[in-house]
Amino acid sequence: MTLVPKGGTLSAFLQAGDGEVQVDFSKISVQEFFKNDIVKVRISGLIPRFPDPFLVNFIESILYEVTAYDVDFSRCDFKDTLIKESNFKHCVFNDSAFATSFFVNCEFEDCTFNNTAIHSSEFHRTEFHLCDLTNTLVKSSRFIECTFDCCSTNNKLMEMSTLDKTTFIRTDIQLQTITGNFGLTLDDISGSGIRSGRTRESFSFLDPLDLQAELQSDGWSAIEKLRIEYFLKPDLTQGSQYLDQALDLTRWTEVYKNPGSFVELLESFSEFMTHLYSCDRLTVHTILLFHNITSQLTDALPQRDDFHRLAMSLGGAHMVLSRIVEEYLGCLDLVLARSTSSISLLVEGPFDRDYYAQALAPWFTPAEMSIDFLIEHNSPLELGVSAGKVAALIPLLAVFLAARTKIEIVKLHERNWGNPSQRGKESPNLLLPSQQTQRRNQLLSISAGLTPDSPRRYEIQVRSLLPGSLLMDLQLQVGTQIIGKLRKIILDLLS
Repeated sequence: MTLVPKGGTLSAFLQAGDGEVQVDFSKISVQEFFKNDIVKVRISGLIPRFPDPFLVNFIESILYEVTAYDVDFSRCDFKDTLIKESNFKHCVFNDSAFATSFFVNCEFEDCTFNNTAIHSSEFHRTEFHLCDLTNTLVKSSRFIECTFDCCSTNNKLMEMSTLDKTTFIRTDIQLQTITGNFGLTLDDISGSGIRSGRTRESFSFLDPLDLQAELQSDGWSAIEKLRIEYFLKPDLTQGSQYLDQALDLTRWTEVYKNPGSFVELLESFSEFMTHLYSCDRLTVHTILLFHNITSQLTDALPQRDDFHRLAMSLGGAHMVLSRIVEEYLGCLDLVLARSTSSISLLVEGPFDRDYYAQALAPWFTPAEMSIDFLIEHNSPLELGVSAGKVAALIPLLAVFLAARTKIEIVKLHERNWGNPSQRGKESPNLLLPSQQTQRRNQLLSISAGLTPDSPRRYEIQVRSLLPGSLLMDLQLQVGTQIIGKLRKIILDLLS
């Protein structure tokens, strides 16, 4: 992306009630206009050099199709500001701050950001070329389809942030840039070195084998190791011991000592998990585990004012995860409604019934279920399982669906599970409390909504054969690595 500078005449519009009033620069000089803070102003065109840049801050404003050359923005703050389709060249942003601002389709060329602080901001399709990022620190921000090309850095640059399709080209990064943020992968760096530390300290450049060795170090937390592992292999559908550790409730409760850091970690982690699921790099099972954790944390949270922000963050994350859980349960409800007392699975492995009975042991009850056939095709195989009653198949069907990704759940939803006479009929959806109807011989009762005793917690209840939580009901209290192995064995549900 190379933006063509508009370079047009400077235009400014002040917010006035429900509309705007254009600034008449024939009555007020540009120098006078930029003498104080720019608050709730929409600006476009060529920004001149400031007569006194230390007095100017951009607050709740819009910079659209702006071009700036050799402008000194030192000590200028950009707060709650939208900057779109804009080009900055040879500009200086030293000692400035960007807070809760939004950049879209912008380009910074040969700009200096010494001692710049960026917090809670978003950058979409924004490029940094030949920029000096010395002592720049970005925190709790997002970079979507951005590029850092031939930029200079001397520290970790960013922390507690999320990166998606953001590349570093001939721009060295620090190991902590990987361990302190979500989403960065080995494919995102090109011609860039990975430093072991800051440039002011003694450091070395690390290769992928060195990073693999870092996973054995006790100096990193489970989440930091998960970030390293994802950097090397950006796919968690097969599970991970570090993902399992990051989902350990006891590890999360340790962060209660600093509620502010916990909130930032929770929000970035939940955003990362839901993003991976939407990109088919994570199975439903991990979402179910994380959903359960947010529920337990909400219940354990003290009823104190200083935990209000944490409660709101937990509630928001839980609600987002609940939508995915509802989709999963809706698919399970759909499959069960179309099932008989036998199912046919597409499996990968040896031609050995005992092998599959052992692999499915946690969800296979010999007294109630049996393997009827194993048909050998070229590859894979077809496995037939039957039970005395359909309810006995619930755990097996539940774990099969839990091992699926989003696109696989969508395809299963769209599949016609009934006989030809059922085609065109509406598939059963989740039954919400206000919409529940009695269904004869109902195998799975599902309800969803805010709990009466805890209005801040959104709960999904499943009543099947056993009482207890969702994970207990569906026998899904297992690690992600176990689900990853099962995913390699059971490829599809045929009928």
